[in-house]
Amino acid sequence: MVKIRDRSKSERQSSTNSQLLLTYPGIVKVNLYRRIKVTLPQKLAQALNQVTEIHSEAFERFANAFLLQDYPELEGLGAKKDKGMDARIVTVDGKNEIVFQSCVSPPKSARTKVLGTWKKLHDNPPHTLVYCTPGTIGLSLDDTRKALRSERVSLQVCDATWFTERVLSSPERSQLSEAFAQQILYPLLEAWQPNTLYSALLSDVEEVQVIRYLELHSQDRRQGRNLTKAIFEAFILGALNDARTDGGLTQSEILEVICRLFPEGHHARIHEIVPHRIVELTTKGEVCSLKTGKVVLSKTKKERLKQQLESSTNSEVMFRAHIANAIRQACNENEIDYDVDYSGMAQLVHSCILWYMREQGKQIQNPISNLVNILNTEELVLQFIRSESPKTNMSVTEIMDIAPSAVYYVISKGDKDTMAYLRVKSDIFVSQAFLQATPDIQKACKKLFGQDVIYVDTTALIHCTAELYDQDSPRFLLRTLETARSVGIKIKTFRPFIEEFVAHLRGPVLLEWRNHFRSLSPQQQEQRFKASPRLLEVFARSGRLGGPGLEQIVEEIVGLSNRYQNATDFVRHEFKIEVEEVPGVVDPIDQEEWALVYESWLGNKRRYGKMEEEQFEVLVQNDVNAYTAVKRLRGTIKVEGTDYGYKVWLLTMDRMYWRIVRYIGKADDYVFHVAMSMDYLANCVATLASLTQNVTDPINLPATLLSNVGSYIPSDLREEVAEEFAKVGQKRYLTQRKIRELVQEAKNYEWDLEAEDMC
Repeated sequence: MVKIRDRSKSERQSSTNSQLLLTYPGIVKVNLYRRIKVTLPQKLAQALNQVTEIHSEAFERFANAFLLQDYPELEGLGAKKDKGMDARIVTVDGKNEIVFQSCVSPPKSARTKVLGTWKKLHDNPPHTLVYCTPGTIGLSLDDTRKALRSERVSLQVCDATWFTERVLSSPERSQLSEAFAQQILYPLLEAWQPNTLYSALLSDVEEVQVIRYLELHSQDRRQGRNLTKAIFEAFILGALNDARTDGGLTQSEILEVICRLFPEGHHARIHEIVPHRIVELTTKGEVCSLKTGKVVLSKTKKERLKQQLESSTNSEVMFRAHIANAIRQACNENEIDYDVDYSGMAQLVHSCILWYMREQGKQIQNPISNLVNILNTEELVLQFIRSESPKTNMSVTEIMDIAPSAVYYVISKGDKDTMAYLRVKSDIFVSQAFLQATPDIQKACKKLFGQDVIYVDTTALIHCTAELYDQDSPRFLLRTLETARSVGIKIKTFRPFIEEFVAHLRGPVLLEWRNHFRSLSPQQQEQRFKASPRLLEVFARSGRLGGPGLEQIVEEIVGLSNRYQNATDFVRHEFKIEVEEVPGVVDPIDQEEWALVYESWLGNKRRYGKMEEEQFEVLVQNDVNAYTAVKRLRGTIKVEGTDYGYKVWLLTMDRMYWRIVRYIGKADDYVFHVAMSMDYLANCVATLASLTQNVTDPINLPATLLSNVGSYIPSDLREEVAEEFAKVGQKRYLTQRKIRELVQEAKNYEWDLEAEDMC
């Protein structure tokens, strides 16, 4: 989906995102556009998370030095270590008083390691055994502690939490932790230099330079600030910072640098904007005018830019460490038993995520020809490989074993700083695309994105309901819709979508539960959940976690009678979505168009399983009614300016709404492109909210609306998929491979269409 512009215009309007408050479930509110400052405890925690066997000696030295503050008598054994001891404190008669053991093995091995060391020390047992580990032990050694206490030995655990809580307790520990963190983390930065990473995605040097200047802007964003002015101030500061001479640049030279980054059609407007911004920067004391007529950065601003660069570098390091964690997590979950090129996989995952951000930005420029409505991370990785053909020694099969799960972990399990990093990167690519369309971002945003009306279809209603009842869900879509309303966007749906929603709850969800799930053991249910409707899994797990069970939830939503009205009330109350009747088709031309769309849709829409012909035709009619209604309703709302987009949209996860324009021969006519994807909605809302200081509702990333691998399996494959998951002893990655094969065979025509779309 996109905001559709008049194709006859050479410069389309676009958008950028700015300062918003993102609420993380339960506790934290963080301004994403403050300078992302990585604290020393955070840096040490991430470094400890990266420690492997190759860092064992470095960790031992770090742990011993760290503990010296508490144990000044500590004697590091180094090469003399014996019987599991890495350091010790002994009495005058040579008896072990305290023994220190440093171990980088996984936490699950901690009990074995501790008891093994204790057994080796039976001839000279200590009073205290200190176990140091970069992992997080939690409660897993409580039983071990009790067992050693019965032997009159006290066990003290110094894990990642223990170290990070004490990192600021003294200057010596802070310096030690900084040095250790750099030793572990900075090789990650050397492996993935930002310029190299961007160069793989952007076509020329100028595009890379634009991104660098926009990153400078992202370090100093304030909600409600004029985007056009702020961005061009950042471009001026960037040009001065890049100047090869301390003598500064003249106004003409600054203009030359900036104009080089934009289409020639923008140059006249840039010549109007930049001089005013130079004056403003001079007034604020950020730049100084010299007698030579040149402009230079002030000493204060130069120092601040240096700090921003350091902050940006820290953010890159932390994010890349998070990617490394995600890959290890994916390998563990998918039971990978072959050698993995971790460095190559990490670079590919990072490039894939940035590629997705870039494609989201390109949607603003050309809504028809670019990436649209990717639903899960498996599709994302596959399209990235098809589009970019990344250079790697790994096979596509190996990439698909690991990368989709790793990408999902990165975008869905990150802490607030990871989410802030991703939001900034998303904004940068959207801004870069927007600037290629128009320098007047502020003006264009207000006209382009304001006062829209969005109709959500059945797929969106199901997604909202899943988020509502999933106790672990951050509710990304619900939060986006809430913020959309706060910036003046109206959210509605058509009554036939309510009817389909009710049919889905009473059919694929309730009947499937009663016929195939209710009598199964929890383990058997888990196997079948992998290939079941999402709501069935969410509702069933709600009951297991002490909430309402599946049948109770369905009854809460639709009741025992008057189901459609009950579901309407549910949607209005829980989601604040208004329900309308579909306007009738009166005009003969509209009737002819309806018939054309219906015939094409009926012949191309996928018909699942054993669905009866009559039921299938009703679904097609509902889709066509909604599609043509949205197109007609567009004519009832004023479009502000010839360059600005339509104001009525259909929010959907059904790809058919994008394909139908080609089936009916209208691929080049923007008025027929009525579908809005959820990821585009997230960018749209973030852009509009950035223009006001009054919006405090949270905004999530477009990427966070992606689901994990294995989602959206066709219903007629569910039995086969469940059988694959039920196979005893089969590695999970082999199961996933087989499922991909099944889905690809069943959807060959869909893959062909998607490949055709990308050509």
